[in-house]
Amino acid sequence: MPVMDGLALIRRLRADGQRDLPVVVVSGRREYRDAAAELGVDAYLVKPVALRQLADTVERLLAEQRAGDAGT
Repeated sequence: MPVMDGLALIRRLRADGQRDLPVVVVSGRREYRDAAAELGVDAYLVKPVALRQLADTVERLLAEQRAGDAGT
């Protein structure tokens, strides 16, 4: 990303109170996995990612979010 890296973006989102926004990281950098987990990332996929894997991950996170919304 031209202005900030992905971890900086996640830090900003979480600092702004965006805790309920699902975040999926798709990266070629395996070494960022722990840092991303500490920031509350919902899923971390290492490139190359199969489209089906990405779709399944997004569908799972959306289903979890809908289930959580139904419980409130």
